[in-house]
Amino acid sequence: LKQAILEKSEDFQDCLNNASGFLVYDASVAETLEFMGCASERILLLQPEIQAKKFGFHEKLRLKFRDYLKVEKDQLLVVSQLSDDLAPLELMAAFKMLQALDIQLFLRSKLLFIGSAANKDMVKYRAVDLGVTKSIMFIAQDIRPFFVDLMSATDLYVSLSHGNDATERLFTVLEGMACGVKVLLNEQHP
Repeated sequence: LKQAILEKSEDFQDCLNNASGFLVYDASVAETLEFMGCASERILLLQPEIQAKKFGFHEKLRLKFRDYLKVEKDQLLVVSQLSDDLAPLELMAAFKMLQALDIQLFLRSKLLFIGSAANKDMVKYRAVDLGVTKSIMFIAQDIRPFFVDLMSATDLYVSLSHGNDATERLFTVLEGMACGVKVLLNEQHP
């Protein structure tokens, strides 16, 4: 949809005019379709649904992945998507505040950013400036092949980003919850 809007694709306009309807998971997508001329009665906003059988907490995967990350059994592993907006910087600032508020909890906590973003180096430099490099980790590869392993290993998943695809963020949160991870969202999350 984004690509069609940006390119003003005639093929998409043909699809918009001739499709019997659109199934969407995100209200902003429905609004965009309406803005582009689609009648609201042709848009069905669905509640997101995941295949829960594919997910779930696995103690063996938790131990294996935490061993891979070198995160001890008693440490708190906080995971968040690396994004090009301010969310990673805000999360690191909060992590720095934790250091001042509860040094013991800070010392047994690790923050893992997943994914790749253009501002990765800036985020790394900010970690150095804040003095939290020993507590911050990065995985730049696609996490889908080991998503259940990662979420089983995670104690808290934080989703603050506004820049990433809203539907993808929503499903990541739901799938993470299906793996038993606790989730912290901002007020603008879908």
